[in-house]
Amino acid sequence: MGSTKHFTRAPWRLALALCLGLALLAGSGGMALAQGGVISYGSSVTGSLTANAPFVIYSFGANAGDLISLVIAGLTPDMQPTANLLGADQRQIAISAGDPFSGGSGRMVRLNHIILQTGTYSIIVNNANNTPGDFLLLLDGRPVSLSTTLAQNAPQMVNLPPNVVPVLAGFEALPNANQTLNIGTDTAGFAFLARVYDPQGSLIAGMAGEALRGVSLTVGPGSGQYVVEIGSASTNVQGTVQIGIGAGGSVVAPAATATPAATPTSSVCRATGSLNVNVRTGPGTDYPAFGTLSTGTSLNVVGRNNDSSWYVVDYNGRQGWVSNSVVLLDGPCSALPFVTAPPPPATPTPLPTSTPSGPTVDFRSTVGDGMTYPAGTCFTFYWTVTNVREVFFDGVGVAGSGQQEKCPTSSRSYVLRIVRNDGVVQEYAIPVGITP
Repeated sequence: MGSTKHFTRAPWRLALALCLGLALLAGSGGMALAQGGVISYGSSVTGSLTANAPFVIYSFGANAGDLISLVIAGLTPDMQPTANLLGADQRQIAISAGDPFSGGSGRMVRLNHIILQTGTYSIIVNNANNTPGDFLLLLDGRPVSLSTTLAQNAPQMVNLPPNVVPVLAGFEALPNANQTLNIGTDTAGFAFLARVYDPQGSLIAGMAGEALRGVSLTVGPGSGQYVVEIGSASTNVQGTVQIGIGAGGSVVAPAATATPAATPTSSVCRATGSLNVNVRTGPGTDYPAFGTLSTGTSLNVVGRNNDSSWYVVDYNGRQGWVSNSVVLLDGPCSALPFVTAPPPPATPTPLPTSTPSGPTVDFRSTVGDGMTYPAGTCFTFYWTVTNVREVFFDGVGVAGSGQQEKCPTSSRSYVLRIVRNDGVVQEYAIPVGITP
């Protein structure tokens, strides 16, 4: 197994610990590289992607209500890591290919999520460049313990001493109304960091910067609790932050926040990303994503679901869904038609594996069982095998473990065929349904 180190640190200090880890690696004279396995909170592991193993899978135990913080840094020049978080049911619940707090270098990826169900979770590490490379992974987690609960139109002052764990504040979603979250500071020389999580535990906004003085974020109607994580951008600076929530409008006017100039009214309803937004096949994070609405860019809105928590957008001529909580609407959006959602993806049935003494096979994909998709939808197929003679994916010989992306135009099955050391052939098929 690889080298594992343990740190005691707040989630906001992961980047600092990462830099220290890189420095230790530079002077270690060659550290063993871990190739997957079980990790735990407070762990740091190094890993390597190769042509025969283009992805690495780690697993960890988590309890409902844990706030996890994952940081991965590329150790080689062409390593641009990506991270997929799979839930206890092996569905993808979060994906990240960048870090908004690292200046967009691409060499570092950050993923934060609130765990909703106790169980074993998995992290799939890949390289966006599809080339071999080394990486350093840091995982941390702690139970969500709210420091304060926000009430409508009742802003609160939060003191942030230096070198402390970030404060967590919560507020309830409204079933039939938008809400505006406002965060600001008047402390000279002080800047804050903020993250906002929706009731499904997904990170929907992250704000940071040495000049950050005040921010506003509109969240849509729904049910459940939003969580706001607030910390100091500097470890040795103390400051005070004002935070408030109001239905449909601003309740806090932080000092030094400029009023944006008025923009012309659009003739069509448009949705603009407040950060990099996943465009999904249906209204929920359990539906697979097939595109991205980048920060500040817009798409035409053509419909909504029954409670307006998700909007239907025109994504290059294809119907996509984006969450109300991470986009801003502009134009005539009050009379959008209702659109019936496609059936939710079914829970995939784990494929049987061989006994430990013989060959082992793990064949997965991002395809939902029983789902049908438009022609050209792309899916990723992953496989890990051991103790076999030959491996074929879709009729072509491949390395022992790997992954491929396929974009079928008609219904079909993708088959992983293995030839055991005793000559026995075994096949594993994943069907993909395409809308006629």
